Formats: sequence, C-alpha cells, structure tokens
Amino acid sequence: MDGGTNRTQHARKARTYAYVFADPSAPTPSGQPLPAHVRPATAHGAETFYLFDFPDSSGLTTDQRRLAARIVGYWTRFVRTGDPDGAGSTTWPRLDTADRALDLAPESVQPINMKNAHHCGLWF
Repeated sequence: MDGGTNRTQHARKARTYAYVFADPSAPTPSGQPLPAHVRPATAHGAETFYLFDFPDSSGLTTDQRRLAARIVGYWTRFVRTGDPDGAGSTTWPRLDTADRALDLAPESVQPINMKNAHHCGLWF
C-alpha cells in the first residue's frame, strides 16, 4: 500500500495531525549549525528544543520562544482533549487525503498542503 492509503486508514481510526517544523535557525541536537549546503533546512528533532528545557542548549530568541509557547499549547490541548486547537490559535487541520499539515515557523504558523509545499511525492 502507498503512504496515502495507510494515512487514510489511520485517520479513520484516530484523529491524525501532521506538522512541518520550519525554523532553519533552530538549535540543533549537535549544537552546531547545519552545513551551508543543506540550508535553509531544519535539523530533524530540532523542535524538541521548543518543547523541553535543555540546560546545555544555546537558548531561543524571542520569536522562537513565542513559537515554543504556541507549540506547547497545541501539544497540551491535544493531550488533554484529543484536539490541538484552542481559542485564538491557528486551526491545525486533520491529516487526510488532502495532505494538510500545520507549518510551524517563528514568522508564521499556518496550514499547508505538504505535497504542494514540498513539491515531492516521495513522502505522500
């Protein structure tokens, strides 16, 4: 089965949400910036610095702390209610055959179509 079929089957059983963490200036697990040849990519796992306090991390900028608060809000509401949305937050679309996800970046949080935004059928 292709990923789209699996995604559809899982989404029927449980609310399913996807996100793209898009902060190329986020701290990296290694503590080193990403190599120039892969920028403006974001390091895999970099969003963990927005969810947890790491004593050895370089810290977050004001905009990154604002994004961290939004991410923690989404995750907290999801854990409490099964729905990440809340008053005043950008609606997080459910993942389904439309391939919609929430793009999380310091300058904006917005729903996107992953297939269109990334021009890549590999993930879908």
